[in-house]
Amino acid sequence: MIAPPTMTLKPSGRTAFLQGPQREETAEALKVSPKTVLNDWSLAKAWLLRELSNRESHETDANGT
Repeated sequence: MIAPPTMTLKPSGRTAFLQGPQREETAEALKVSPKTVLNDWSLAKAWLLRELSNRESHETDANGT
């Protein structure tokens, strides 16, 4: 498994996926720019999608289908 990229935005629990703070609030809390929050979030989503895709392809290969 590939390690996740280093990001400024730290995970804050499940609530972040359901209803987390707005970009500006997050940036203020982390003392970074809203653009950094957006970039880190985009990077995290891309990494997660790639990992899930790789996992599915490995499971398919292992099952022979």
